[in-house]
Formats: sequence, C-alpha cells, structure tokens
Amino acid sequence: MQLFLPAVVAAAVLATATAIDNGLGVSPPMGWRSWNAYHHAVNQSIMERSIDAMVARTRNVSGVPTSLLDLGYNNCGLDDNWQACGTGVGGSFHDDKGVPLINTDTFPSMRNMTDYGHQRGMRVGWYHNNCICAEHNFPSDLIDAHYAGDVTAIAGYGYDGVKLDGCGEFMNLTYWADLLNATGRPILIENCHWGDTLPTVDWCPFNFYRTSGDIQANWASMMSNLHTTIKFQDWKQPLSRPGCWAYPDMLEVGNLASFEEDRTHFGAWAIVSSPLILGFDLQDQAKFDRVWPIISNKEAIAVNQQWAGHPGMLVTTLSPEGSKLYPWAEECGSDSSQKGWTYDPASMTVEYAGYCLDGSSSSQLALTACTNSAEQAFDYHAGAELKFGDSCVDNYDFSGPVVQIYGCNNGKNQLFTISDGYVKDAENLCWSVKNSSPAGSNVEVWAKPQPNNAMAVLFINDMASTASNITLDLSLLNITADVHVRAGQADRSDDILMPPSQIINCVL
Repeated sequence: MQLFLPAVVAAAVLATATAIDNGLGVSPPMGWRSWNAYHHAVNQSIMERSIDAMVARTRNVSGVPTSLLDLGYNNCGLDDNWQACGTGVGGSFHDDKGVPLINTDTFPSMRNMTDYGHQRGMRVGWYHNNCICAEHNFPSDLIDAHYAGDVTAIAGYGYDGVKLDGCGEFMNLTYWADLLNATGRPILIENCHWGDTLPTVDWCPFNFYRTSGDIQANWASMMSNLHTTIKFQDWKQPLSRPGCWAYPDMLEVGNLASFEEDRTHFGAWAIVSSPLILGFDLQDQAKFDRVWPIISNKEAIAVNQQWAGHPGMLVTTLSPEGSKLYPWAEECGSDSSQKGWTYDPASMTVEYAGYCLDGSSSSQLALTACTNSAEQAFDYHAGAELKFGDSCVDNYDFSGPVVQIYGCNNGKNQLFTISDGYVKDAENLCWSVKNSSPAGSNVEVWAKPQPNNAMAVLFINDMASTASNITLDLSLLNITADVHVRAGQADRSDDILMPPSQIINCVL
C-alpha cells in the first residue's frame, strides 16, 4: 500500500515546458513587496529601510544570526504609487516620448534606491501598467513609445524585475517580454493579470503569473486563492513549472488572525511551488518576531524551492468530522431542499429549518445551530451583495457548488435575492441543503515530490475558524512510509492529532 498519486508524479520525471528564456525563476522567486503593508503610502525611505530589514542578521536560525536574504528572500519590490499622476500626456504619467514621470517628492532618485539594494546584495523590483491613476485612451501613435519608455526606464534605473499589473491598457505581455529581453539585462517578469492571461504548454512570456484576484488578510481569501492553483497542477503536464510559476498572490503571513493560520498559509504556498513574496510591515518588530519561526523554516522553504518533476497538487480530501449541513449552489429547481430559506433582518441571519448560515468554517459556508454570533451575521439587501464583514458571499466560479466567503466584486455570483423560500443569485443558481460538503471535505491533503524519492505532504485542517485539534487516521491515505511530522511528533503513529495544519515528509 502507498500514497495514491499519479505514477508520473510520484516518480517525479516530468519534462518542463517552454518558458521565457531569461534564465530567471528557475525556482520560485522569494522576496518582499510593498503593497500589502503600505498600499499607496510608500516612498523611497520606506523601500530603503525595508531593504535594510531584509539584510539585517538580527534573528537566529538554529542559533546562527540569519537574515531574510540569507534564507533566499532576495527580491525587494516597489509596488504602485511611485508615479506623478496627471502630469503627462492627456492626464497620464508619461510624457510625449513615453518616459514614465516619477513623483520625485516621494522618490527623489530611483537609481540611488536600486543602487542601495544592489550594494547590500538585493535585487530590486518595480511595477508598471499601474492601477492608481490607471492609463486608458493613451494616444495611439504613442503606444509603442510608452512600452519602450517603460522598458528603457526599468533597465536604466537598474531594476531587476517588474510586476505588470492589469489596470492600464498596456496588457501585451509578449511585447513586454520581447522588449525587456532586448535590453540585455535579465529582468524577472510577474504577470499580474488576476488570472485572466494564463500560460499554455508552449507560451509563457513571464516568470510567474497570478492565478487569482487580490488576496485579502483572512483565512477564506487565502484558501480561495490557494484553490485557484489547482487547474495548473495537471499531473501529466502542469502549467506551473520552472520559469513559469503559478502564483496565488503575495503572502499575508503576519496579517492573518493567528499563528496557526499564518503557518498554514506559508505551508500551502510552499507545497504548490508558489513564489514566496512577503507582504507584512518589516518595521513591525513584534510581528516580525512572531512570524520568524514560519518564514525562516528552512524545511518548508526547501520544499518550495526544490523541483523533482511536479509543482505540487491537491491529492485528496477527507471528512473526519462526519455529517454537517452545507448550502450547495445548483441549478434552480434541481433539488427539493432549495425551498425553506428566510432572512431575519433583526438578527441579520440567513436561516433554514432552524439552522443559521455560518461563516466560521472559512472557505465554505455551513449551516449550524443559531447562536446570534458574529459568524452568523450577514448584511442583506435584495438583489445586492450578501455581506459578511468586509467580504461577500460568493457562489464559487459562477457555477458552484461551493458557497464561500470571498472578496466583494459585484459579480453576478455575489448578487442574491432571498424570496419565497429561495436563495437565488443573478446567475440563476439556487441554494440546496445537503449533509455533505460541496468541496468534498474539511481536511485537504496536498503533496509535492521531493528529491531522493521523497514526498512532502501538507494537511490543512479547515474544521473551524479558530484553532482546533482533530485526529487524522493516516490509514485513510493508505500511506506505508517513514513519516516525519515537522511539528514535533517524531514517531510514526497510525493517528495524528492535528492542529489547523500539518506538514510532513514521506519517504515512499
């Protein structure tokens, strides 16, 4: 008996597909980027202090003073709001020769900033096709000059990478790559088109690509973004591969609700070979101390960085808890259980047969006994978004069946009407009620091949919104292997008492 994975994955003998030929991104990029911590309020001083924080050996690993750079986090990326909005052609931030116009009040010298990073051993990344004061309707006769001006500035200022966002009209990634490669300077390219411009087996003019919308600092968003990598993990020919990595957005490690959630988040990005781009405020020493055991975990980093034929994948799901009630988004009229929903505006609860919709199970909603708690409070107005805090109820991928919490985007799969006993979205899907999870389980098993015939395995316990232990019977996975559980359980046993996540190495 053994862990059932497709044979070609377990053997780890998969050839890579065509990717951009700039020699970069052979392993998933690692670093830090400014947006999650500072959003628009970024400047040159913040960037230089962040570089200092990345190279400082002020914390230890196994008793040895160690920096983020020592661990492999060698990219420091400037995100949006470096530009002088409205000062260029037609209210843009480019002049009539295509040169990008920089806000010198906040960034007095881009070249000095990149030199500052290089002198300390860091690579420095930039950001283009901006979202703040996004450029549209740029004069058509200046389009080529705009692309060329940006690329000339990227190379001229000494940048080592660029994040190409999807807000402006400069979306031609092949053209970007051709121009960047022609500079003769190796420049790491991030495709940040939110999952809309994706590679094929023979086309990938970028080193890593967003699979999702923007991540938010909550468990539900993290899990939802993680799941967007699944379609790139085909066991025969994965589209996530060296030089062309699937990327479910920057890490929110340090910004989630607990150490357990932060640890799970980091382990999940590691097991699917995602770029590890930190996003917390590096000047927040208390937060830095709290997450240091996670982001300095050399074993998890090695799992992420090593390539043995496959980027990692969701292997299976388990249901150790047994039956619960869940809403399923399905074709209206397909199930008799669809009738019976009500909304109580006084308690802000969505109710069904004495149970209340509950957001505490994170990435998918459930029905539990009504408790009048915040986890059961939903703000509803007919034909509008069904709000859960700052997020929204969402019928997954417009087709269901998972009903989840996700970032609000006013999509048709987030616009609901609760009327005549039915919950119906603008895509004409209705909620049924079943005692099985539409996602299959609350425990997910992810795995990634490692060198020397080893397999890294990540268990995600998604049983509750707060830390809770469950007993997982490894015989459910049919594993016969030497197993090392990283979180302090040195001996193999038939059962594991799981905190909210667990990563193990299996030598098959």
